[in-house]
Amino acid sequence: MPKVKGPLFSLRASGKIGERLIFSERKTGHQARFQRKQKDRKSFEQFRNREVYFDAVGLWRKLSEEEKNYWRRQAVGRSLTGFNLFVKNYYMNTIRKLATVKDIDLKTLGTTPLYTVPTGCKVVVIGVVLRTKIFETVNGDGNIFILQRSNDDVFLISDTSGLDNPDYFLFIFVEATGGLSPVIPAGDGVDLKVESVDTGEGPLVVDADVIGYLIEG
Repeated sequence: MPKVKGPLFSLRASGKIGERLIFSERKTGHQARFQRKQKDRKSFEQFRNREVYFDAVGLWRKLSEEEKNYWRRQAVGRSLTGFNLFVKNYYMNTIRKLATVKDIDLKTLGTTPLYTVPTGCKVVVIGVVLRTKIFETVNGDGNIFILQRSNDDVFLISDTSGLDNPDYFLFIFVEATGGLSPVIPAGDGVDLKVESVDTGEGPLVVDADVIGYLIEG
């Protein structure tokens, strides 16, 4: 770490010059350091959220001035601009992957939490995608329950057939009584329960994606 005296023809200096050269004052004196460029490491979820945001911005730009004024009026008293409210509304009501839980062992009886609804929201769960990661043989006779955590309601019972090939996925539609998608309140959640294991040989491990959309609670 280079130490400097009278940095930049002054008694002291701090901050960044350009993208890489950073001046700071430490207990040992003034220092100048070269900042390595940081890699933009973003998860799939971050990319998806960015995608949803850009979609919302594109739609906002296509609105007429009268339509934009509608959202501006709706935002009055909410500490939001009309644009912010429009983007929030779009984000909340867009169907997308809400969560991913990896490495669920379907050869072990028990319950795995898949998703917890955040504070101030409700969620409509459309379905759960199971993606095979590890398997040897699958007989398709294991039973999987998708449950609402608070009351153990069974949304859907599915066997494990279809999980015998990692090039495909099993989409489980989540339905409440009457064939409607349930609305789950904040703090509640969705779990996956293995009621009986598949009798095929070897392991059966999957990743689970929860698909749905948020609405204001």
